[in-house]
This record gives sequence, structure tokens and C-alpha cells, in this order.
Amino acid sequence: MEEGNGYISVGGGGDKRPDLTLSLQTSSTGQPLLKDYCNSVDKEWMLYVNESKRLKELADEETEMITQVLLYLESTLYLVLTGVSMEQDPITFSKARTMYTETWTVFRDIVSRREFKEELKPLHAMILVLVIRCQSTLSFKLYNMKMKMPEVMNSIQSVYQHFVCYPVPPTAFISVVPCSSSGRPVEMTSIPVSLYSHMYKIIQPNRDLCAARDFWARADRLVEQYGIQDIFKQLDNQFGPLMYQSSLVDLVRYVQEGLRMVSTLSINSTNTGSEVPLEESRVELNHSTQF
Repeated sequence: MEEGNGYISVGGGGDKRPDLTLSLQTSSTGQPLLKDYCNSVDKEWMLYVNESKRLKELADEETEMITQVLLYLESTLYLVLTGVSMEQDPITFSKARTMYTETWTVFRDIVSRREFKEELKPLHAMILVLVIRCQSTLSFKLYNMKMKMPEVMNSIQSVYQHFVCYPVPPTAFISVVPCSSSGRPVEMTSIPVSLYSHMYKIIQPNRDLCAARDFWARADRLVEQYGIQDIFKQLDNQFGPLMYQSSLVDLVRYVQEGLRMVSTLSINSTNTGSEVPLEESRVELNHSTQF
């Protein structure tokens, strides 16, 4: 573990850690303020990718479970920042959605670890909540990006125009087919194939919206179940309450500070020889945390 300039990383790296504060600061107009060292967005996102790879390699070699998970999670946060950086340039903008999708699967793999399927300790539950909230916020981001895709926007307009031009009574074209497994009749409605195709394109992004809400609700239940409300209140007081609609930059800030808190609590637990009750712990938060 390394500490310095308000930044704590379980991944070490010493003075060689690149300055990756890039687009975490914004101007009064909301436009990213790119760092002077970076002449192009391409160079910028490559820094994030390289840092993510470095942390993953450290995680692969780590044998202590909590440290390994924190390394994997920190590594994945840099993939999120890679996507954020890609969005700043029209050349790489189209690749950002792919980056977010692949990053989401990494978060899913972390959640699927054996350690999170057993009886959780509060410290493990805190890590799990952070990861699930990452899944939730990324799902909402993917929903927004997909809804802005030209083919989806065209489908929304086509469905709207269809029902404006051809209003259909609710009972029209309904046939009763006795084919359900329960033996009860099933009502079916005939619609044009083209309309079905457009509706299907609209439904797909909305699955991400439903997933975002479901993940967030699950994280909230875990916070209450394991009695870790106080520790997340500290994070909320530091950065403001995080929601699945929050920006990815806010998500990374929030989760990075959460990792620092977990690291500190884990060290305290190791030093005392017993787990530190989270409800009795207060981690000193540092406003100068950097990425």
C-alpha cells in the first residue's frame, strides 16, 4: 500500500504513477480541462489503460483476498476513466460504449467471486456494495448511450408516428389461443412486423435502465442488512449522495475514496488481530484525493 499527496493505492507504484487527473476537473462551462502534459485524448486514455493493466498484474500476483479484490476494483476504475476519456474525442467516441460494456463484465466477474457468495463480513459487504453500485451506474450510462443511437432514435420516432397515424383500440386484433402451460387462454395481438422490430430496438436499452435500478436497490439492501449505513454516510458527506444517475467521474471519485476507507479498515483489523466494527469506525477523509 502506498500513501502520498492525499492518494492511497493498494497497488504501489511510487513516483512512477502517472498524473491521471485529466477530466475529473471541469470548467465553469462543464467542459473537461485536459492536463497540460497531454497533447491529445488518445495519449490520455492510453495512460488509463496502462495503469489498469499494471494494477491487474499486481492483483493477479496478490494472495491476500481483500488486497487482491481492491486491486482488481481499482484497475477496473481506470477502465471506466478510459471510457470517459474516449468520449471526449469523436474519433474514439464510438469505442467508449464498447469499453463500458466490457468494463461492466469485469465488475460482474468481481461480484461472482467465491468470497462474495459465502457469509459476508461487514468489510466484504462494503466492497460488494461499491462494486454493485459501479454496475448500476454503468448500466444507466449504457442506457443513455443506447437511447441516443440513431437507429434507436429512429425507432422511437417510427413507433410514435405509427400510433399517431393508426390509433388502434385496445381490443383490436386480439385472438384467444389456449396454449399456456396453465391451460388458461392466452390473448395475442397482431402487429406489423416493422412495428415489432422498432419496439424491440427500444426495449433493449430499457433493459439496462431496469438493471441499473435493480442493482442499486440490491446495494441499498446490503447496506441495511450488514449495518454499514454509517460508513456510507461518511462517503455521502464527502462527495454528496451517489445515485445510479450520477456521472462516471463522480462514481470513480466516490468508489476510489471507498477503497481507501476499506484499505484503512483492513489495516486496522490486521493490526488489532480482530475485525474493526464498521459502525464504530470513522475513517478520516481527505479532500485532496486524486486519481
